[in-house]
Amino acid sequence: MKHIFIDTETTGTDPKKHGVIEVAGLVEVNDKAVEEFSFKMRPFPDDVIDREAMKIHGVTEEEVRQWLPPVKVHEGLIEILTRYVDRYEKTDKFHWVGYNAYFDVDMMREWFKKNNDKYFGAWFFHPPIDVMILAAYALRMERQRIPNFTQVTVAEHLGITIDKEKVHRALYDAKVAKAIFRQAERRIADEVIAALEDTSL
Repeated sequence: MKHIFIDTETTGTDPKKHGVIEVAGLVEVNDKAVEEFSFKMRPFPDDVIDREAMKIHGVTEEEVRQWLPPVKVHEGLIEILTRYVDRYEKTDKFHWVGYNAYFDVDMMREWFKKNNDKYFGAWFFHPPIDVMILAAYALRMERQRIPNFTQVTVAEHLGITIDKEKVHRALYDAKVAKAIFRQAERRIADEVIAALEDTSL
């Protein structure tokens, strides 16, 4: 079983119009951490850069344009994925895990296409595992006490210490998503065990 906890930082929210400027992740094989990675890159020339997005990331457009070309990051990412997955074997793929996972999946799928690579699906099972949905189920009895369901708020509700200075850095956010995932897993497992032990069923 291969999990890859991934987070992206982007120049906006539209996968076709905006671009990826950071991608980071944690690779697990059979629940054992084996590698982590973090790439910062400039957007493609035609990508639109939203000024509000840059404020969230705390960087300027001028800084971002000095980062690695996306083609180089693509090469580096493929090199990492190849270490763990045989792209030609349909049963050998990563489970993509992330908070609000579809946003990152959609951004990266388009990013692959912009790199003239149409084989995004060769690396990852569909659908991704969305930590936000998993947490929503695990916390369904407490939801009324949670003011919103952002990753930071959910993490803090679960007692996970958050360094606010590191939020919106892809690798840190991927680590927070993993921490929420593990807590949600344990809560759901405890529910299942309790149900199995309930002799009234």
